[in-house]
Amino acid sequence: MTAASRQRFERGAAMAGFAGAFLWVVGLFLSAEAGLVLPSDAEYFWVGIVGGGLGLLLIPIAVVAAEDRSVRALGVALSVATAASGIALALGATGGLGKTAPGWIVPASGASSLAVLAWMSVVSYRGRHTDHLGRTVFSAGVLTAAALPIGIVVWVSPYTHTNGTEAIDAVMGLVVFASVPFWVVCVSVRLWTRHRPKVLDQDGQVISQHI
Repeated sequence: MTAASRQRFERGAAMAGFAGAFLWVVGLFLSAEAGLVLPSDAEYFWVGIVGGGLGLLLIPIAVVAAEDRSVRALGVALSVATAASGIALALGATGGLGKTAPGWIVPASGASSLAVLAWMSVVSYRGRHTDHLGRTVFSAGVLTAAALPIGIVVWVSPYTHTNGTEAIDAVMGLVVFASVPFWVVCVSVRLWTRHRPKVLDQDGQVISQHI
């Protein structure tokens, strides 16, 4: 791949990332509205739409965000798995897989989402000292790393929400809700801007750096 082709691909991946972040925010808001009182098919439908769409939009991000070939391949595989499980969840919620959806769909969707959070954290950590991603993406990876155990606890061992847990519920929900779009936007901005010409001072020192 030539430098120009790579730049165009990275710009395309960045646009996909921005779209994925938007889908995450809007889709989870609609999901929360649908399940405000009791869990419903509409809630699972929107979760499935988010998972399916985000998984597909993460594929180009996975191709260019990770420099290590094995981490890159893992990211693509997890993105495909997230997309597939999300689409299956949306179909199951609308009756597209029969009157009763298979019982594996919800666990598969949750597991793939948690695996993507872990992958994001690994990519951020490995790229923390490189010009490819940098410190801002590493900071976003800290947030995804914080969201991972929260997601595991809520998914594996759900607890009863009461008035006494409102504060911790809000904090946990905010961390999980913000972690994915924040990471995706940080990576997308990095991909979009990292090919800009550097600005030098009179001594030839770089005075304009990418985030």
